[in-house]
Amino acid sequence: MAFLHIIYYMFFIFQQTLAELKELNETLELRVTERTAQLAAEVAERKQTETALKESETRYRRLVESITGYTYSVQVEDGRPRGTSHSSGCVAVTGYTPEDYAADPGLWLQMVHEEDRQAVVEQAALILSGNEAPPLEHRIYHKDGRIRWVKNRPVPHFNGEGRLVAYDGLISDITERKLAEEEIRTYNEELLTINRVVTACSSLLDLREVLDRVLKETMEIVGLAEGSICVLNNDGSLRFTAHRGAAAMVTFDAATGEKAPSECLYRSCSGNFEPIILRSREEVARFGGKDLHHGEDICFHAAFPLVTGKRICVGVLCLFSRNEAQPPDRRLRLVETITAHVALLLENVRLYEETLSHAATLEKKVEERTMELEQANRKLREVDRIKSMFIASMSHELRTPLNSVIGLSSILLDEWVGPLNSEQKENLAIVLNAGEHLLSLINDVIDVSKIEAGQIEIDRGSFDLHDVVAEAVTTVEKEIRDKGLALHVENLHRPMTRHDRRRLMQCLLNLLSNAVKYTEKGSISVTAGEIPSAKARVGDAETHCRGYVEIAVQDTGIGIDGPDLPRIFEPFTRIDSRLRPRVSGTGLGLYLTRKLVTEALRGEIHLTSEAGRGSRFVMVIPVDGGE
Repeated sequence: MAFLHIIYYMFFIFQQTLAELKELNETLELRVTERTAQLAAEVAERKQTETALKESETRYRRLVESITGYTYSVQVEDGRPRGTSHSSGCVAVTGYTPEDYAADPGLWLQMVHEEDRQAVVEQAALILSGNEAPPLEHRIYHKDGRIRWVKNRPVPHFNGEGRLVAYDGLISDITERKLAEEEIRTYNEELLTINRVVTACSSLLDLREVLDRVLKETMEIVGLAEGSICVLNNDGSLRFTAHRGAAAMVTFDAATGEKAPSECLYRSCSGNFEPIILRSREEVARFGGKDLHHGEDICFHAAFPLVTGKRICVGVLCLFSRNEAQPPDRRLRLVETITAHVALLLENVRLYEETLSHAATLEKKVEERTMELEQANRKLREVDRIKSMFIASMSHELRTPLNSVIGLSSILLDEWVGPLNSEQKENLAIVLNAGEHLLSLINDVIDVSKIEAGQIEIDRGSFDLHDVVAEAVTTVEKEIRDKGLALHVENLHRPMTRHDRRRLMQCLLNLLSNAVKYTEKGSISVTAGEIPSAKARVGDAETHCRGYVEIAVQDTGIGIDGPDLPRIFEPFTRIDSRLRPRVSGTGLGLYLTRKLVTEALRGEIHLTSEAGRGSRFVMVIPVDGGE
């Protein structure tokens, strides 16, 4: 039994141990898993750190490589340099290492450009004497032989006793800035050159003088002693215009001075708008061919077309050299730039010369036309004089017998010499009306002639406007009543008016007669009175007036279409209407009325009208006759 108990106890212990081992194994596996995850995270973090470090190293290396400056330090004892150290950046700037400078103390001064060494020595002497030295810009020779620009900024250091013990400095590579400054300076000089050439030539108006000045300036730009300018004629040939040196004999015949572009050295230049640059004797001879008779010793030849903004070639600028020296390409490009302005100047001078020529021709034609006009005016004045004599004669010759006809017809019609039957009275009435109408037409023609000749007679006098209006209305009242028209008169009394009473009556009768002629039904209104304020509205027009009277005649007749309104006051104008065949007239009534109102009465006349609804004529005249 004891043995069994021992066996059971051992089995129990074994089972318990197995359970603890299992639990311990599970715990261990869990810890291994967690540690594995931690290690994976640490590995990932380390890789990320390594990547960031590499990127940082790359940026730092690029930054260091981009640095165009470095520092140096000079130890000083008793006012003399005793040792110099250069930072590692000196390699990027000078090409030499710090070890190179340490091995050769005089290397730095040897690197300085010989033209700048004195300034560098003076800067060092100023520092060694214990003074501040301003930054110095100078040139050095790089190790590879290139010339570089640097800026040296020294800073002195003093001990407690105020004695100079050292000075540090910063060397900066400023080559790019210096090159940019040089480029800007050169560009500005070129702009000034262009401006100088254009300004010097813009005030010149003689073609040869302009070309001589242009040739002189361009030769100075490129540093050549010979040149020429050829102008393109209208027929396409080149005309030799300006030259300096022996250039005239290179491509042109001295006897004629002309050659066609297709037969000379410049055919491509003037034909294709492209410059020609020949840099050797062989190129000049090869390009010139058989046409080159006198240019065997030409070593350099440049031809530039003078092309306007409209792509028209007006000439060729040529520059020559008989020695091996050639102008730099930049100078040639500057000349090419100038040629565009030269072409414009040349075109302007040509236009000016053509303008002078046209002006001279025009002046001659003007003189000829002026003489012709003077002769025509003399003839017209003679015709006008004859016309005036004719009208004066006819006014007497026509009106005298016509007045006799009218007078005798009136006597017969009034039966002063005996009784008449009804048929005789009717015929005599027709004769009397026709005579009076003819007399009215003759008077209108005579008045128009006098007005146009400036010989209208004005007889001013004081009268009451009310009486004139009343008399005019009375004259046409019978005609108005016979046509069955209503008559409205608003004739306001006012103080005495100073005018030509007969001319005012004539104008008013003309307006009333027209109103009666062209009104078949409705009414005719006459309004006269003083304009009550300084601002009077007449129809659609607004007239500022003071001391004026207004007379308006309005009807309900056929009216006038809008397009015909501007023509209504023209002489011998009658507007087409259905009443025209039945209404007689010459078309002078309204023309004469407007002339009398504006020139004799010194007023204005306005018209508002609408087809089918009538017209309204308004006369506005000054009270004192405009005196």
